[in-house]
Amino acid sequence: MSERRHVLVRAEADARVGGGHVMRCLALAAALRGRGHAVTVCAGPQAVRAVPALAASGLPVVAEPVPADVVVVDHYGLALAEEDALRRAAGAALLVAIDDLADRMHGCDLLLDAGAGRDPSAYAGLIPGGAVGLFGPRHALLRPDFAALRPASPRRPRGLARIAVAFGLSDATPHVAATLAALARAAPAAAVDLVTGPAGAGAAAALAAGRPGVRLHVDPPDYPAILAAADLAIGAAGGSAWERCALALPSIAVPIAPNQAGNARALARHGAALVVAPGPGLGEGLAAALAALGGAPDALAALGRQAAGLCDGRGAERVAEAIEALRPVPAPGPVGRLSLRPAGPADARMLWVWRNDPLTRAMSRSSDAVAWEGHGAWLRTRLAEPGRTRLLVAEADGEPAGSLRLDRLPDGVAAEVSLTVSPLLRGRGLGARLLAALCGHAADTGFCRRLAAAVRADNAASRTVFERAGFRLVQAGTPWLRYERSLADG
Repeated sequence: MSERRHVLVRAEADARVGGGHVMRCLALAAALRGRGHAVTVCAGPQAVRAVPALAASGLPVVAEPVPADVVVVDHYGLALAEEDALRRAAGAALLVAIDDLADRMHGCDLLLDAGAGRDPSAYAGLIPGGAVGLFGPRHALLRPDFAALRPASPRRPRGLARIAVAFGLSDATPHVAATLAALARAAPAAAVDLVTGPAGAGAAAALAAGRPGVRLHVDPPDYPAILAAADLAIGAAGGSAWERCALALPSIAVPIAPNQAGNARALARHGAALVVAPGPGLGEGLAAALAALGGAPDALAALGRQAAGLCDGRGAERVAEAIEALRPVPAPGPVGRLSLRPAGPADARMLWVWRNDPLTRAMSRSSDAVAWEGHGAWLRTRLAEPGRTRLLVAEADGEPAGSLRLDRLPDGVAAEVSLTVSPLLRGRGLGARLLAALCGHAADTGFCRRLAAAVRADNAASRTVFERAGFRLVQAGTPWLRYERSLADG
């Protein structure tokens, strides 16, 4: 987009979640401002305390949304409904969602997931069909300092003379303690730059006290330069992993949060870092990795080369350019041709997110959220028993539109009907079409001779859909009504 736009960024930070969301948004803000756009940050006071760079950026920080042309959301606690409310509050034509979990829906025009190895199909059914997707560390949002300090040629390792330790802006005291103990044991002569945020500063200072060669840096403005001067870095496997890659810096990565596991696997697979698991064995694992690298300059050099190939530090510019070129996803028109296909393992995440949608949960027999592990086991069981359960995905013009299920009842004659409309397509008359398609499938395949359904008594819209499809009320009750239909009725 050539015209100047006002971009509202919604992100948050605190001692628990760290400052990664805000820091990557600051990198994007710098790129957008450099291209002539205005940026305002919407965040709470805890974010300002946790990330001093936010105040130092000079960006306006507000507690509530302000009018904007584009809204950027980087917040694990916000999903479809909240993002839509933010867009409406700002009067924005465009919404950009930054995510690395693929565990909720986004009503966005652009989705950014910079995780390594992320399959774009993980967002099938979770974002509108016309949304732009940017994937992989090529789009990692890093400050321009990292690209500026990127070495012009491969590093020439000199051993482990200087080691940087940085686990982010959250309080990572247990990991820092294990790391310093491992360094004292396996690399006692190394100079150590320990980098932390305000949340972990007190504990880090206590751990560093009395340790020769350990220098503490609390949210240093020259953090990229500290990394660039190191021979090795030890840190988390989140967004900071791409900072190290941009500098061609060999590293030991520790996935300290569940959402970092994918990055850690990709770093190990590409030979871009050694990965050590967190937990009680962290210190032993780090000591073994340090010992292996200490006398192996070729191994250090290989780690740096492979790391440099994953990320060049210019992702923020690429994302800013994509936002400039962005146009709103067209308003949905009539839902086109429906088709049914068997569900498969690749649909697991989409079905799980749909099932955990708040409105879907409210209309289900159990309103409790379903854990990912439990959902995976349930799906594997259902797919392995096609004679007992028929699980289908409906697609409208090739895009996921809903899920349909037939569960055979003990009498062997009837099957219970369940269906879910994709929350992205609600309010477009899909429920009746999905039910008609499921009835047709049951009749055509001979899966059963009678259909049964449980419908909430207070769900007038669903009751109407079933009654118009030929289902008759056979049992009244609260909160559930029982409907049946014989397939012989046509």
